[in-house]
Amino acid sequence: MSQPGWYPDPGGGMTQRWWDGHGWTAAVQPVPPPPSGGLMPPGVGFPTPAEDLNEESAAGRRASLALAGGAVAYGAQYIVSAALFVSFYRSFRNWLNAPTAADGTKPPLVLPHLMALNGTSSLISLALMAVAVVFLMWFYKAVTVAERLGLPARWSPGWAIGSWFIPIVSLWFPYQSAVDCLPPGHPGRSTLKRWWALWIATQVMGVATAGIAFVGNSVLAWAAAVVGIVVVVAAAQAGAAAIGEINRVHAGLVGR
Repeated sequence: MSQPGWYPDPGGGMTQRWWDGHGWTAAVQPVPPPPSGGLMPPGVGFPTPAEDLNEESAAGRRASLALAGGAVAYGAQYIVSAALFVSFYRSFRNWLNAPTAADGTKPPLVLPHLMALNGTSSLISLALMAVAVVFLMWFYKAVTVAERLGLPARWSPGWAIGSWFIPIVSLWFPYQSAVDCLPPGHPGRSTLKRWWALWIATQVMGVATAGIAFVGNSVLAWAAAVVGIVVVVAAAQAGAAAIGEINRVHAGLVGR
């Protein structure tokens, strides 16, 4: 019994326990009911394990390339924050603080680089949306394959995707779904932890750079942008490593 998988619980009862290839883990599940005559036989209506792995691998390659593109888009966002937001916010704050004339009016609001800001922000948003779609296509496939392999999961594939779009929940649930793509106690989970920490740091640096730009400090804004670019490149590399680790482990569980 060297292959990881679900086996009859040595402690007895109507449960199965996960064997990680080296020893029994704490993960248990009820014994699956036998298939009834009304259900489709295995392999009918679902991809075979080989087809699952081929689809997951192809989606993983696309997602890794998309993450590299996402790093470029995020880097451009940091540069825009440092180069354009500073003058934009400074002009807006100066207008707010400008004295009001006797007739109750203020000088006209002039926002420099407004067209450049709108154009670049729109392009960056479109690029990041495309990256998110490609990555989530792989993520859904990976979670689905993990489910079909019998790996214990805290969230369904639907929740794994939906949780990315729910405030607060998005800080933790997607990470749990990613970790559950690997067997309990698998050492590769540390790779996913590093990726997630860097992903959160990317979000923090984006807010920090925009906030510093709002204050109007050009030097600090550029410093934050440089740090943000370093973090987002590291996050993209860690994300590609996480994708490769999950795909590799799934291939091993199927025996390829």
